[in-house]
Amino acid sequence: MLSFENLSIIKNNKKLFSNLGLTVFPGTPLCIHGSNGIGKTSLLRAIASFSQFNGTIHYEDFDIKKIADEYSKLVTYIGHHNAVDSELTVVQNLNFWAKLRNMEHAINASFAVFDLARHAHTKIYHLSQGLARKVELTKLLLTQTVIWILDEPFSNLDKEGSERLTEIIQVRCMNKGIVIFTAQEPCSKDGVINLSLEDYR
Repeated sequence: MLSFENLSIIKNNKKLFSNLGLTVFPGTPLCIHGSNGIGKTSLLRAIASFSQFNGTIHYEDFDIKKIADEYSKLVTYIGHHNAVDSELTVVQNLNFWAKLRNMEHAINASFAVFDLARHAHTKIYHLSQGLARKVELTKLLLTQTVIWILDEPFSNLDKEGSERLTEIIQVRCMNKGIVIFTAQEPCSKDGVINLSLEDYR
């Protein structure tokens, strides 16, 4: 589990939120929602241990600041902007990611989830924003990390893409994973806990 105690973040001398306390249990996804600029991305980056924060974040019984190396191996972070090489093809991008994580055996199956096989040899810059997002999210199928931290993962997805992503998150949670994602509006999907950052401003 992940627990936050008296969490606050200051950015550019401005306090984004303060006194946030919450425990996230495996199997129950958390949706952090709020308007643009409220601090959703800053909070995700803090949870991923990418940026500074006040307060404490514990994974199980361990302060993540004290187990930084071990904790980083447990986390997959998908940002709001796609971290793919636009000059490479879909398959080249995913092969690169898979090799980093010793997941080459899962490449073929991963293409089926978002129906990317027909785009396998297309360079990223030729794809629509929605398809490029699907390539980015396919990385989730090529990782075995316990914690997924996703910044507005449903952005630019069509209905079918949103349904596939929902299924991926559900499977991860069924396997005792921790999934935290952001959105501008509360998530209405079954089993999701919603957290409004407006309550901590």
